[in-house]
Amino acid sequence: MTGTTLTAMDTFARRLLSALAGLVAATAVSTPAAAYIPLKGYDGNGNVVCNSIKFTSGSVKVVLHTAEYTGTTVNDTAALLQAVKDVDRQIGLTGGTAAKISSTTSTTAPFVYGTPFNDTVPTIHVGFVTSIKEKDAIGQTKQMSISSCAYNEVQIAFLDQSVWGWDVRTPSDTGEALFSAGRNSTAGGTWFRPSYLHELMHAFGLHHTHGSYAFMNYGTRPWANRPAADAIRPLPDDAHGLRDLYPATGTRTEVALLNTWMDSDDTDHGAAQQKELCEPSTGAMIVDSLADPFQHFCGTTYTMPGGPTLGGSATVCVGAGIVTRVAVANYSTEDVQTELHMWFSTDTTWTVTGDVESADSYGRQVDENNSELLAHTFTVPSTLTSGATYRPIAQVDYWLDVDHDGVPDPGTTSYDWIPMRGAVNIC
Repeated sequence: MTGTTLTAMDTFARRLLSALAGLVAATAVSTPAAAYIPLKGYDGNGNVVCNSIKFTSGSVKVVLHTAEYTGTTVNDTAALLQAVKDVDRQIGLTGGTAAKISSTTSTTAPFVYGTPFNDTVPTIHVGFVTSIKEKDAIGQTKQMSISSCAYNEVQIAFLDQSVWGWDVRTPSDTGEALFSAGRNSTAGGTWFRPSYLHELMHAFGLHHTHGSYAFMNYGTRPWANRPAADAIRPLPDDAHGLRDLYPATGTRTEVALLNTWMDSDDTDHGAAQQKELCEPSTGAMIVDSLADPFQHFCGTTYTMPGGPTLGGSATVCVGAGIVTRVAVANYSTEDVQTELHMWFSTDTTWTVTGDVESADSYGRQVDENNSELLAHTFTVPSTLTSGATYRPIAQVDYWLDVDHDGVPDPGTTSYDWIPMRGAVNIC
């Protein structure tokens, strides 16, 4: 989560002196993400009549229908409502957009997907059904009564607990780490919050995307290193869509490190599958067609281009390098300057005083509304203990420099961190 401790900011200031002399060029691949895709409007013959569709205003009510919901003890209606409220709150924190959820309420009024409620103000109805027509779908969204490329009512339907297992909690509630959470909880249910945010973005007018890193992908979407209630939030590409469709004044400066990425070669219904990034390891940083950020280990050895590939090792000696991949998400309304560092910790919490920092760092500008996949090699510090196991923790300093004078804009310096998947053993 974004930190404010004195020791960490002192460390930031120390690094900034060297960083301002000129950002260090990245030594390996950095993959930017493309722009969002809006939903289009069609006539009865399938012709496009609206290049984008949206609510008549950005201020939207959410009504949760619980009559058809058969929750369990840990997934009861109160927990479900809290999950919906937590995700809804993130829309209003996007910055630079009029999009927000003005209220989230629940009702026992029946929900029949496709039967209109005839709302005259922007409203999203969320309910549960026992079947969905689309094959393999667990949720669906429908804009009702579109007029002049705008609408007031949207319905979101999810499969009920009786036919699909959900977990409405957060990984923290189940004793799991946010950074290592997969698509399902250890209890076996699919995490509800990422699926709900995906459908919520549909409700605001966003389409699936296969060329950008967004909640409009499918698969394992990221939990940010934030308080659990704030960990599922629109990614920068989603924020871009909200800012374009529902423009407003306002600013935001925030960056997060994340450990998933989209696989544009693996798509379904126009949505790229998001997957967990690899674990730091020894090996080569492959940047050509052999690169695979989703393999077990980030480092790769191979005999020749096009030849057999073998994963690296989690056992590494001091002075050697570990290959890493991490996503950096710029939620800001401006471009940000970043400097990426790698620390070695005996646990999964970053502390300046207790962890050991690699001597390497990498600087880069990340554009507004954008995420990038960074791939770097970091030298293992000589002070690490032989035979010990350490968790690599990625940490980024970031700041605004709108006028590009080499001086951080006042009040914009901060940082973020996230433990990498897996650990390394020191030989």
